[in-house]
Amino acid sequence: MRHCSTTLRQLAGWLTAFAAFAGLAHWGQWVSWQYEISAALRGFGESQPQLQWVWIVGGIPITGLALVFIGVLGRRRMPRVWAVLIAGSVLEVVVKHVLPTPLPRPVAIAPAWARLEATWDIGPAAVGHALHKILPALSPTSTSAFLRGSYPSGHTYRLSYVAGIALGRCRWPWMALWAAAVAFCVTATGGHWLGDAVGGFALAMAGLAAAGKPRPK
Repeated sequence: MRHCSTTLRQLAGWLTAFAAFAGLAHWGQWVSWQYEISAALRGFGESQPQLQWVWIVGGIPITGLALVFIGVLGRRRMPRVWAVLIAGSVLEVVVKHVLPTPLPRPVAIAPAWARLEATWDIGPAAVGHALHKILPALSPTSTSAFLRGSYPSGHTYRLSYVAGIALGRCRWPWMALWAAAVAFCVTATGGHWLGDAVGGFALAMAGLAAAGKPRPK
C-alpha cells in the first residue's frame, strides 16, 4: 500500500510539472526567455554537427530496439513498459495538436547527418509521406499540419524513458545528467525550445513512475 501511494504521488507530481510547463507555453516572459536561451546555444549546434546524434538515437526505431534489447536481457516485465511508452507518445501527439506554439528554427544539417536522420528518425514529414502513399487523398503534409506545436519534445521523452528503464533503481544522478545532455542537444540544434525538453523529461519521469520498479521475469 505504501509503495502504491508513493508511486501515485510521483506520477501526480511529474504530470503536474508536465502540465505546468505546458501552461507556460504562451506566457510572454517565458517565450522571451526561451528565445534567448535558444539563441545563446545555437552557436554550439551550428559548429558541432555531432550534436545531431540526439535526433538519430532518440528516434522511434533506435529507442524501440533498445527496449526490445532490455526485454531480451530479462531486465523488466515488458508489456507494461511498452504500454506506458505508447500512452506517453499518444499524449505527446495530442498536446502538440491542441497546444499551438511557435516553432524554433533548426540549424543547417551536414549531408551525412541528414542521411542518418532520414534513415533513423521517423518524423512527421516521413509519416505524412507514408500515409499519402497508402491513402493518396491525404496530403503529404497532413501529419506536420496536425502537430501545431513543439511541446513536449518526443525525443527527450523517449530517450529519458528508455534510459530510466535501462538504469532501473540506479537512476539518480545519471538520469539528471542524461536529461541535461539531451536537453542541450535538442535546444542547440534548434529542434525544440528548452521548455519542450523539460516537458519531455517530466513526461518520461511520469511514465517511469507508472511503469513501476524493475521486477525480473
